[in-house]
Amino acid sequence: MANLSKSLKPLGSYYFIQSPFWSSYKGHHYKHWRPEVVKVFGGYKHLIYDYYEMEKYLRATDLPSSVDVEDALFAIYRRGDLSRLSISATRSIIEHSSFSIKLWEPILDECYDPVAAKTVCDLKPVDINPGDLLFKGVIAELVNCKTLF
Repeated sequence: MANLSKSLKPLGSYYFIQSPFWSSYKGHHYKHWRPEVVKVFGGYKHLIYDYYEMEKYLRATDLPSSVDVEDALFAIYRRGDLSRLSISATRSIIEHSSFSIKLWEPILDECYDPVAAKTVCDLKPVDINPGDLLFKGVIAELVNCKTLF
């Protein structure tokens, strides 16, 4: 956020869409647009399992040909360029920055599964706000409140 603030003029706007959130049903970031892949990772497995548990699960599963275990593990747990944030974590970062939120439109997750979400919340494998599971993304406009001086 600090570099972004330096790049924008004071009171300049920054627009972004963040999707999918790590906490969304398809937030595993691995070919999340393919239905056969989503079935493999359904039930928020990317939130419930750690790297090694996911590897064990994938190796024991009859996977579709479009799923490569090593690629999936890398995309879900090791890719450094992906956000592993929820909607509330993203908002908190912004609220503690020099930006003010002008527009914040959460995008409901059409794949939200209340039974699987309850499992995630009951197991608490990751620090997650249960409400975060309802959203797959956000459309936002931020205003740079950094002063000229």
